[in-house]
Amino acid sequence: MTLQERMNAMKETFERTLSAEKRDIRHRATEDLRRSGILDRVIKVGAPIPEFTLPNARGEKVSSADLTAGGSYAPVTVLVHERGDDVRLSYDRMASLLAPYGNMDAIAVARDLDSKIESLLQSVILNPRRD
Repeated sequence: MTLQERMNAMKETFERTLSAEKRDIRHRATEDLRRSGILDRVIKVGAPIPEFTLPNARGEKVSSADLTAGGSYAPVTVLVHERGDDVRLSYDRMASLLAPYGNMDAIAVARDLDSKIESLLQSVILNPRRD
């Protein structure tokens, strides 16, 4: 199921839970927004986003230009499982996280990133730093 199909299903489920009066109010409000021209100001798919700056979790200012200057930003959490002398590393593969959305271009980029992360993890496992 694509992301759009999932969103449509959620919308249908939500619509069924509303009373006729609330559903009418919701539809009128949506139409009012459409007539206002707000959709003309929405960023279109594939268009570059305008630059902006926001604080990160530590309160430091992060610019969208800085994030995209060196390529895409993709946070990765690596879990380290230790049992005796056995150490295992695992992480959520980006391709697995993006697969439900059905965008094959994004999945291809994610698979490439997964390959690079696996190489990096293998390098760490084979050549551990002992500080």
